[in-house]
Parts: sequence; structure tokens; C-alpha cells
Amino acid sequence: MDSVDRRPSPASIREFGALMIVRFATFNCGSLLARGEDNSTLTLGPERYEAKCRCVAETMERIGADVATLQEVVERDSIERVIEACGSRMRIVAATSPASRSIRTWLLSRFPVSDLHVHDDELGLLEWKGERIPHGPSIIDAAIDFGDKAPVRVFVSHLKSKRSVDPVFGDDFAPKTLAEWASGTLFSTAKRMTQAVRIRRLVDDAFSRDSDARILLMGDLNDTLGSTTLDALVGDHEAARRISLRKQELIPVSSALSRDRRFSHIYRGRRLLLDHILVSRRLWRGFVRAEIHNEGLEDRSGSIEAILGESDHAPVVADFRL
Repeated sequence: MDSVDRRPSPASIREFGALMIVRFATFNCGSLLARGEDNSTLTLGPERYEAKCRCVAETMERIGADVATLQEVVERDSIERVIEACGSRMRIVAATSPASRSIRTWLLSRFPVSDLHVHDDELGLLEWKGERIPHGPSIIDAAIDFGDKAPVRVFVSHLKSKRSVDPVFGDDFAPKTLAEWASGTLFSTAKRMTQAVRIRRLVDDAFSRDSDARILLMGDLNDTLGSTTLDALVGDHEAARRISLRKQELIPVSSALSRDRRFSHIYRGRRLLLDHILVSRRLWRGFVRAEIHNEGLEDRSGSIEAILGESDHAPVVADFRL
């Protein structure tokens, strides 16, 4: 875990005054790997690394976020370069442990943090041959401090992709038959779901301490609204048959957008919303606007490694009046 900068930032808070509008953003940078000397599955050559850093910095500068999570970034140096290019508006709050290809998820903020936990690779709900299997990607759990205003509890994660995985090791693999592929897909779906349940437990715990908490969950959740994964994260008091749980549901900011704008990734011609910002009802009261910067997205299914710089995901952005 990277060190946290807890220094107060009164200038940032005064800048917004009584009508503090804060911009949150999530952006999967698309394999911003280590620099390396040559292109490989784990590193970028110098040309691709420079192009990637430049594109990410341009995107972040355009967005102008106050609190942001970046996924699929390996090195701290890459993040620091992006921050510097954006005028040093933000500082690194935390990063998850390295996952597949050593990629990590990062949380950045221009505001101080009053509390921080990185929930790391704890045992999940799945078992295989009598062994409990770790749920996978870490979860960043931070309370962003806004001075005399109530903090916002931010949860950040990057859930398991839909790629078929080996049931024993949990890694991507090359199936020899379609039955093997189907089994691996079943396992990746189950793993993503157990990650979602882990996050939902943390959200429920936050609500148990403050039933009117300002909560925000964001990241590449690798599934769409209406899926079992997102149903678990959003919550459904009617399906649970508990009206008392209604206040613990989360609201997708994308619900404020027209249907034709609700996508952050294109795969084999399908427009998918895989990147999400979900918020509690109290935070939703201050909702101002949502944006998905998907105008330039292309369908690069299977060819992303040949692209210099551009990500295959669009940033999702939301403004709130705090």
C-alpha cells in the first residue's frame, strides 16, 4: 500500500465556498504497464509508455476531477507524471496490491483523507477442492474529508473481468475445448460475484454505523446494470422483501443519462457500461450531473495491444453539491 498524504487542504475547500461542487471520476487507463525496454505482455516499450502516459494525462486534465480512481496502472511514477501534467491538483491516496500483469488500482484526491483501509485479498466465498479461494482484487476504502461538511466514504475496486479463467489457479488460460471455456467463464462469473458480495458487506457495515452515510462506490466493475454483480452492489430491497433496507440501496449516476449515452466500453460491436459510479441516497440529493466521455471510443476487440496510448474504456464522471 502506498503512503497516504493526510495533510489538510483548506485552500481547496475555501475555493468552493458554501456551494462546494466536487467532481468524482473513474477511468480504466487500458494497460498502463511498466515501461520496460521492449513490448511484452508485462511491459510497454518506451514509445508506447510515453504515448500511454500522455493520453492518460490529457484525459485527466480534460476531466478535471477532484477525486479519481485509475485502473490498470502498474507504476507509481506513471501516476505522478499524470498528476504533474494536470497541474498537481491531486495527491495519491492509496493503491491496491498488484493483480494480473502487476496492474493496480489507484485512488487520487485533492482533499485530505481522514480514514483509510485497503482490504487485501481476503478469503472469499468460493471453495475449490476443499480450499477457500481469495476473492481477488483489493478494495480501497477511504473517508474523504471536506472540512466542516460530512465526509464521503469512497469504495474503489476493479472486479474480475469476464475472461474465462482456470478454476484451480484463477488466472486467464487457453481452453482446449468449448466446455473448458464455459467452465472457466462460470468460474470468472462466480469470482466476480464473490468480490461484489465482499464490497456489499463493507457498504452495509458503513450503513450500520450511519444509516444516512454519504457513500460512493466507483471503478471498473466489469459488468452491466441488471447483471447479478451489479444487482448485488446496488441492492434490491424488494427482492430481499425488506422495506427497511431501501435506504441502503445505491443509485447509479448513469441513470441520469439518456440510454444512448450509457456505455464506457465497446466489445464486438456491443456498447457496454462496465465502469460505474454508485452512490447512497443522501449523496444523490446533491447530484448535479453525470458524464461518460465515450465520444471517441472504438471497438478494438482483440486488438487493443496494437493501439498506442488510447484506452478501450471511457471515463465516467459525476458532480455533487456537498
